[in-house]
Formats: sequence, C-alpha cells, structure tokens
Amino acid sequence: MGEGISQEKTALQKKQKQRARITNYFLEAAIKIIEEEGVEAVTIRKVADIAGFNSATLYNYFDDLQHLLFFASMTYLQEYIDGLPSYIKHVENSEDLYLKIWNCFIDYSFLRPNIYYTLFFSDIKCDMDTYVAQYYSLYPLDVKRFPKDVQSMLKNSSIRQRSQVLIDQCVDEGFVKEEAGPAIVDITTSVYENMLMQVKRNSILPGVARELCMKYVNTIYQGLKGFV
Repeated sequence: MGEGISQEKTALQKKQKQRARITNYFLEAAIKIIEEEGVEAVTIRKVADIAGFNSATLYNYFDDLQHLLFFASMTYLQEYIDGLPSYIKHVENSEDLYLKIWNCFIDYSFLRPNIYYTLFFSDIKCDMDTYVAQYYSLYPLDVKRFPKDVQSMLKNSSIRQRSQVLIDQCVDEGFVKEEAGPAIVDITTSVYENMLMQVKRNSILPGVARELCMKYVNTIYQGLKGFV
C-alpha cells in the first residue's frame, strides 16, 4: 500500500512539474510581448505562436486572456517583493512599516503601472484569490525572510486586504483609532487606483503620479488616524 501511494505521489509531482514547465512557456511568451509592445498587444494567438503551441493548448492552462495576463503580471510582482527588504530594514514600529511598505509599493507600481493595474484592478472572470493560489502552487512564494505581519500582507491578493493587515497592526499598537482604519484603507486604495488609471489614460506622467500618490497616502494616514 505504501509503495502505491508513493508512486501516485511521484506521478502527481511529475504532472505538476510538466504543467509548470508548459505554463512557463506561455508566460515567457506573454512577457516578451509585454516588454516589446506593451500589455495591450498581448493576444492568445500571439502568445501561443511564440510559445510554439496552438491556441487550443493554451486554453488547457488558462481560462482566458485576463487569466494569462494576470499570471504574466504576477511575475513582475517579484521585483517589488525583492526590493521590499531594503525599504523596511530600519522600521521602528507598525506606523513606520505601513508607510515604508506603501512607499516601496508605489515606487515599483509606477515603474509598471499597466502591470499593477492588471494585477489588482482588472476585471477577471475567476476570484482573484483562486488565481493567486494557482500561481503560487506552481511558483511558490518565499516569505520566510519577512516579519510575520509582512508575510501575512504579501499572501493577500487585494490592495484593500494588504492595507488592512498593516493598518490592523497600527491599531493594535495605538497609532490608529480602530474606527479610522476602514476609512484609511478605502480612501487610500481609491486614490491609488485612480492614479494608476490616470497614467493608463496618459492623463499624467508616471513620475508625477508616483509623487502625488505617495503624498496622498501620507496625508490620508496622518489626517485620519485619530479620526473617531
């Protein structure tokens, strides 16, 4: 019986590795198009052609174009995760941590605004948590180098959830009134989404949007943290 279970486990692992390998072919193709032509230029047919498969095969791995774009965009999130330790290495408390993490997130967001909009605000058919879980089942997220509250934040799929985790720590440490937490999270998220959208529409330059967004994040936090 033990040998049979072991063989089944080995077969499953091989299947997962094969799925990850072929998924990676499609992601590499999508990223190539994103880098050369932009997110808007990505199509199912283009990706399948570059990867060396037909479109029907691609649909065995992705629900639709938004699913594919979401996975491709997730690969860029690693840049932010890798950059985060240098932003938070000298933080003194939860308030400092909240603002430094937003600082880092905004810096990386406005280097690739279309990617971050796709990741956090695109209209995807499936629940975002499901797609994130799928992605990390193929490409595990290493968060052991971070404090536990940051680990919890990184494992969440939405901006609101991520921000809420950090704000809850600020509430616990007495920096933010409990009643003020939801308002800070909601308004900050709305401002961030609006800034990304303005950049997508070419209404504002990414560098200008970055500076304004960071200013607004600080103003919202400082202005509302004592609100009752």
